[in-house]
Amino acid sequence: IGIDAEILITVLEEIGCRVNFKVRPWKRTLLGIEHGKLDIALGASFKTERAAFAYYSPPYRGQPHVIFETANRAKRPASLESFLKAGHTIGTVHGWHYTNGIRKFLDDPIYRSQVVIASSIDGAMKMLDRGRFQGFLANPSSVAGMIGKQELLKRYVMTRADIDILHYLFSRKSVAADIAARFNRRLKEKLAAGLFFRICKKFETKLLSQCSFLATAAADNPR
Repeated sequence: IGIDAEILITVLEEIGCRVNFKVRPWKRTLLGIEHGKLDIALGASFKTERAAFAYYSPPYRGQPHVIFETANRAKRPASLESFLKAGHTIGTVHGWHYTNGIRKFLDDPIYRSQVVIASSIDGAMKMLDRGRFQGFLANPSSVAGMIGKQELLKRYVMTRADIDILHYLFSRKSVAADIAARFNRRLKEKLAAGLFFRICKKFETKLLSQCSFLATAAADNPR
């Protein structure tokens, strides 16, 4: 269930295909796509090296990354850059994908000593409670899925750090090029006709961001 799944199901049905979902860790998912063990992956950011083994769909929505701070913080930063320039330490989650816009700060030698790595999102939340850092970077939906939307809004304040633009990936080994092309054409048509916002509205009470925030301008311009 969810926005990504419903868009995928809708477009596949319109081109005469159906889909069965399997839950896999992300690294195993990418390996499955590369070797033709899985046909489609949801929510993939664009990386040139993946194009060697997968067809990309046009972008279909944005994925926000935010700084989580405790709700009692007196002053919120305007951005990740201002947060780090103020001397604050930032928590990151091991193995998490962060955008190039975020990585340029995390990898900058000037700020490297201010970056602390947690083993999981749950670990990052506990480390923030213990004062190991002043904020941590994560996806709001992932945190809400662990503790609930209302608890999240009660415990934390959030500042947008950056946003990922997401695509579907089709395995070059298991999906015919013409099927991927038909899907991509139909996806663009359906998005232009407002499919994203119609599906988004169904989940609006569970979302932590406005539909317009998830559908960025960049998602209207396929790579």
